[in-house]
Amino acid sequence: MALLPPVESLAYVILTHGLSIAASSCGSEVVHPVPALETGRSLLSCRLCGRTPRLLDSRTMDFTPQQAEFLSQPHICVMATADAAGTPHAVPVWYLCERDTVVVMIGKGSKKHRNLIENPQVSLAFDQRSPPYYALMVNGPVRLEGDASYDDILRIAVKYLGEEEGETYADSMDPSDIVLVKLESGRVVEHMAS
Repeated sequence: MALLPPVESLAYVILTHGLSIAASSCGSEVVHPVPALETGRSLLSCRLCGRTPRLLDSRTMDFTPQQAEFLSQPHICVMATADAAGTPHAVPVWYLCERDTVVVMIGKGSKKHRNLIENPQVSLAFDQRSPPYYALMVNGPVRLEGDASYDDILRIAVKYLGEEEGETYADSMDPSDIVLVKLESGRVVEHMAS
């Protein structure tokens, strides 16, 4: 079985080949891909530790209470997009999880924004980088909501910076330069150390 490239390149595989990818709890950067079938079971295993992520295939993202709690914390999310030609682009972003919707703000006219106009498919990876290792990946189509409001920017900034610094950050931003992106349905892949 062929090995995948390091984690930084996994977004390309997810976006162009439709595979569900997850990193193992042992910290290995390589997983074995198996084409996704309608089994609803884990389809990957780590080359080093043999553990597998849990694959949840859903059309709406019904996060469990534990997943929602994890997403309420200020983790950095890596958002992977691809342009119309399939060229990948992965960047860290701030996010909010509102019920079963993930909201991200991006710069208007940025590479991320241009990619999503051409190709609305996205892959989001949220991970805890200290023990106990945990990762949640969501792949699906997004909706571009248009300009963010001051309140949108403030809510996301306060999550990451706290009240005072979040307000200072929101005051420094021009809402017309920010676009809100919403992911409301897609495939959820969960991986936790066992």
